Amino acid sequence: MSPRACRRLARVLCHVYPPSWRDRYSEEFVDVLSETVLTPRTVLDVLDGALDAWANPSGLVLGGRLRLRASVSVVWGAWIVLTAGALIFGQSTEDSPFRRADATHPVAALVYGVYEWCAHLSVAAVVVAGAPLAWALLRAAYTQRRRSAIALVLLPVAAPMAFLGVLVLIAQAVPRSTVPGVGVGPAWFAVLVVLGLLAAALCAAGPALGLRRVSASPGVLRWSLRASVPALALMSVSAAASVCYELALARSDPSFAAGYGRPWWQLAPYALVMAAAGAAAMTSIRRGVRATVPVS
Repeated sequence: MSPRACRRLARVLCHVYPPSWRDRYSEEFVDVLSETVLTPRTVLDVLDGALDAWANPSGLVLGGRLRLRASVSVVWGAWIVLTAGALIFGQSTEDSPFRRADATHPVAALVYGVYEWCAHLSVAAVVVAGAPLAWALLRAAYTQRRRSAIALVLLPVAAPMAFLGVLVLIAQAVPRSTVPGVGVGPAWFAVLVVLGLLAAALCAAGPALGLRRVSASPGVLRWSLRASVPALALMSVSAAASVCYELALARSDPSFAAGYGRPWWQLAPYALVMAAAGAAAMTSIRRGVRATVPVS
């Protein structure tokens, strides 16, 4: 492999490290790696180092305030992903056949109860964690006359309200199917899923962009990050319970699962997305809490 190709490959491998790590060490990393024989063992060592850099930040790479801001944004986005998944699951199992099945299958009904209660408690916990930060951002945006920042911070409220308005209009305009468990039909359900995902994306992006335009105090950021742990844990349990509910119902009543449920392999992508969101959030929380640089 030519020196130029080695250097290009080294730059590619550098991108598996966190952005803050690359800002400090990328040139040195590329220089050293381009002069090294790139064997499979070398690539594995690079990947192992990148995993450690993500999970165990030194705290010397990214300043305290920036690290806290990044962690809060990632955790909020991950919570939105988990919540969107839980809502989609809830919508797909809200019809009466599922509730009748719960009455005859107590284990499935218990798991569904765990899903519902954990989701409700998680929403309450995220309000407690995010309210001080939202108030601080709104106050700073108002003081600095940044209307766009105010709109961004309010997106987690405005986007769901707009989605619910569209949902009500579609529910009133589209005749519901007479077939149990079909509702408005798969096509309109897909439309609602796409609109819901768009609303979720706006909810996740709004506060993250707002944090870039106006500043919050380190104390408020620390509180939001630490207080978000229960909210994240509860929504993760809710997502796990939703998968367990489908599996429990399929095991208790195979005939019902054949008519209304989903085979386990169709649940795999959903479970993987939920697990990835939870893992990303917990990693970011760890990075934020372990940041050791004094907050600037």
